[in-house]
Amino acid sequence: MVEPQIIAQVRERIEQYRGRRLDEQNTKATLIAPVLRALGWNTEDVDEVHLEYRTRPSHNPVDYALLLTRQPRLFIEAKALGEDLKDGKWALQIISYAAAAGVPWVVLTDGDSWHIYNTLAPVPIEEKLFRQVRLSDSASEAERSLQLLSKEQMHDNALDTQWELHYVDRQVSTVLKTLFREVDQSLVSLLRRRLPKLTPATIRASLTRLRIELDFPAEVATVLPAPPRVKPKLSVMRPPREARRSRVSTPSPAGGPLGRPTTKAPWLHLTIKDLLQGGLLHPGDGLELLYKGTRLTAIVNLDGSITCQDGAYTSISTAAIAAYRSLGTVRKSENGWRVWRAKSPDGALVPLEDLRRRLFERTAQDSRSRA
Repeated sequence: MVEPQIIAQVRERIEQYRGRRLDEQNTKATLIAPVLRALGWNTEDVDEVHLEYRTRPSHNPVDYALLLTRQPRLFIEAKALGEDLKDGKWALQIISYAAAAGVPWVVLTDGDSWHIYNTLAPVPIEEKLFRQVRLSDSASEAERSLQLLSKEQMHDNALDTQWELHYVDRQVSTVLKTLFREVDQSLVSLLRRRLPKLTPATIRASLTRLRIELDFPAEVATVLPAPPRVKPKLSVMRPPREARRSRVSTPSPAGGPLGRPTTKAPWLHLTIKDLLQGGLLHPGDGLELLYKGTRLTAIVNLDGSITCQDGAYTSISTAAIAAYRSLGTVRKSENGWRVWRAKSPDGALVPLEDLRRRLFERTAQDSRSRA
């Protein structure tokens, strides 16, 4: 539980120092650290709250890492009181750093405004913002949101549960707004069945005059049902060696050179940039690679490169080799398309090779439809 008296003290300090020059170090000491203590975190235990945390010695440190069972669960990047947190460079910096480290949540704060981001959510980076509150605005709303960052609720994965609800609500809201904004024919037909005395034209004209606002409560008690188990797709699994030797050549949709049959998958020319342009990946999306029980992560950048471990790589396979190297494993080659996985539009975690195949099949279908 949040200790309200400490939050009240911090709120008073915000008003006291507003308009004055309070640098980052004093902001952390007088505003941020007390809030963390109020949320149940022991700021004097480095196994629980690690200051100036680095995932690698060569990396820049993050201001705070909140750890559960000695594993970082949330990063906090602090700025001086009054700093413009809407500057996208701050969010991009901390989200990229956390995604490369496999840390699922980050907070950007100046002690008053608290912006909470889901690092690994499969959405564009501007949609990773989960909640933003100001301590100086509404006491009840700020405390409800900050309570999700408490040690107790972090143990219970409350942030993950609330994000799932938030993510579903946002999708539902987007579709509903589209139905009303574009006056979808299915909506007109539904209303026509309920209001048989009105003509479709009358209903359509009424909908164009409608102004609707959708509101979902910030906190809800219900939880989402567990997602259905998705069977692995056999199309991305390598067949036994004997089967590969006896495999019969089949032509690709476009055929090989001069129309000759080929066993080469026709989607191998597609790149990460193609997946970004096709909407199957988004800038800021997280990738993961499992190796001997260890989960390695990377992040997709806007230019199609991959941020992993100690840098950005233009080759998905080179990024995989770098990930293995971080565990002390040296590999001269690796098929990054097979080992890196990302969330597909239906929510399943699939190899990038599968996304590449889906994009090719969708493009081929669109071409046939236009023909």
